[in-house]
Amino acid sequence: MRAGLTDRSIRLALTSQGLHRTHHGFYLPTSHTAAQTHLTVARQLIAASTRGTVGSHVTAALLHGLPTWGLPLDAIHVTRDSTASGKSSNRRTLHRAPLPADHITQREGIAVNTVERLLVDIARTADAESVFVTGDYALRHQRTTLAAIAAVVEDMRGWRGIGKARTVLDQLDARSESVGESRSRAVLLAMDLPALSIQHEIRDSLSRRLLARVDFALESLRIAGEFDGKVKYGRALNGDANLEDVLWREKQREDRIRGEGWLTVRWTWADLADPAVIYERFQRAIALARRFGG
Repeated sequence: MRAGLTDRSIRLALTSQGLHRTHHGFYLPTSHTAAQTHLTVARQLIAASTRGTVGSHVTAALLHGLPTWGLPLDAIHVTRDSTASGKSSNRRTLHRAPLPADHITQREGIAVNTVERLLVDIARTADAESVFVTGDYALRHQRTTLAAIAAVVEDMRGWRGIGKARTVLDQLDARSESVGESRSRAVLLAMDLPALSIQHEIRDSLSRRLLARVDFALESLRIAGEFDGKVKYGRALNGDANLEDVLWREKQREDRIRGEGWLTVRWTWADLADPAVIYERFQRAIALARRFGG
């Protein structure tokens, strides 16, 4: 109202869907993404919360600037010490749990869980794909380390879901270079496949010259696995290059891989939604490799 709006203009904006109400007295443009809305509301709610309330789980991940693929953003997550009172609401999920001082930090002047604590909390309930996306990114950008995560897992020994969290967090890998690669690794690790290598280098058998670095490899069978995201080709389009040039270079690269006796299995974003398709492709490649490899 200080900005010149009136009750009527707000009602009209709500009716025309230019605004939406986040909670009593607060409105945001409908053009905001889910993450933008979550962050804005989180800042308001946490700042107005009882002392000792910290942003946690997916809310802490967003405040730390981490990706949150697959994690619901409909409710703000906060944690209070297990002895504190309070209750959840439609817009806020309240967790009661111990909050050691070294599990808390500040982001934008707001108290939030550390990267290590939020990863453990998310890993106790979310599926591996979501955990890998957030955790791999944090490791790759040096926001945490496996040792630091393991220390917090040990602090939370005996908590509900901690065994599941330990298993998933032990498999985080800073070498994953994208959301698609992190999701792919989670999908592949859940399959009954031979030992999987990540960011595997394929070299010329005679000169040892590097021919290619592939996303994944079943090294014992000489099978390469490649996630084909559009971003990969978009990044390659620079200078005077065009899509035909990029695709031609990709074909030459695959020819070099094939020349060393490797088979290649490829998949896309759409395939990740149906892992059985990827599994069948690997099974066909494995059958061929064993048939011709002796």
